[in-house]
This record gives sequence, structure tokens and C-alpha cells, in this order.
Amino acid sequence: MASPIEFQGYRIEKIEYDHKMDGEDTSITSNYFDPQVELRFDEDFKEGLVILSVTLNEKDERHFFLQLAGFFVVTSEEVDQEQAKELLALNGTTILMPYARSIISMITSLDSPRALVMPTVNIHELFSS
Repeated sequence: MASPIEFQGYRIEKIEYDHKMDGEDTSITSNYFDPQVELRFDEDFKEGLVILSVTLNEKDERHFFLQLAGFFVVTSEEVDQEQAKELLALNGTTILMPYARSIISMITSLDSPRALVMPTVNIHELFSS
């Protein structure tokens, strides 16, 4: 069965990475994880963009912010605007999460033996809250 959306690729929009130096004061006061999703469509809802922003803090040590843009095409003529929004929100975010996890782990492992690992995310709960 063919999927009603097709993933065209992604682009890194923004990366911020702060690592506390020894003796440096930091504003990172707790462990924190905050994924945010924004959806954008063209006027006929046939092309969509999922913008995934992830903030991940490790108490007293590191802060990471990543923003990815995922590009999608709605391939089914039977999908209306509300269905397109739901498909992109759930499926698009699910597709982008492993890329975000990999980027965060890879970059933070370059200067530390401990990579920051993004927690597992229940996408349905993310959109129900």
C-alpha cells in the first residue's frame, strides 16, 4: 500500500551547542527536553513542510538546540486538508525524529565521551498535549 505522503528530504536550519567550561557559571539548571513541531503547506495542500525544533539540556553541562525542515509531498488525491495536516504532523514528525537524534548524538560525541541522547518520543502524546 502506497503512503499518501512522500518524504523528499530534510535540511538543517539551525544548530546551537553550548558546552560549559570548567569553572564557568551556567544558566543550564536542569535536564530538559522540549520537541516542538510547526507545519506549513502550499495553498493547495499538496506540498508540506514539517519544522522540528528540539531543545535538549544536560544539567550544569550542555545545551543543544536543533531545527530541521522536512519536505513532503501529498501524493494521494483523496487526502483533504485536515487529513494532510494530521498525516504530516504524525508521520512527518516520526520520519524526522531519527535524523534529529542522530545529529544530536553525533555532534555531542565529538567533544565528549558521553553523547547527548535524545529521549524516545511518543508522537501521539506530543500532539495530544
